[in-house]
Amino acid sequence: MATYTVKKGDSLWKIAEKYLDNASRWKEIYNLNKKVIGSNPNLIYPGQVLTLPGTSSSTSKSSSSSQKKRKSSSSKKKPSTPQEVANLI
Repeated sequence: MATYTVKKGDSLWKIAEKYLDNASRWKEIYNLNKKVIGSNPNLIYPGQVLTLPGTSSSTSKSSSSSQKKRKSSSSKKKPSTPQEVANLI
């Protein structure tokens, strides 16, 4: 399983959308990381290292290919949130 280090502005929803291609899978991330996150899934902090479900063991390889796919697909539609704008940079 791969890991992800939380950055400022992240949420489990955004992480699931970006790395699992389905934002509604945020609960899977939460369930795997309850010891790190605690009882409130809305409170994650920069620097926390989360385990991601159903991903390859190579985080950097998985992340970079996901980011390449995201940049390609996001260039086709207008960003609708500040986070989507930041992802384009």
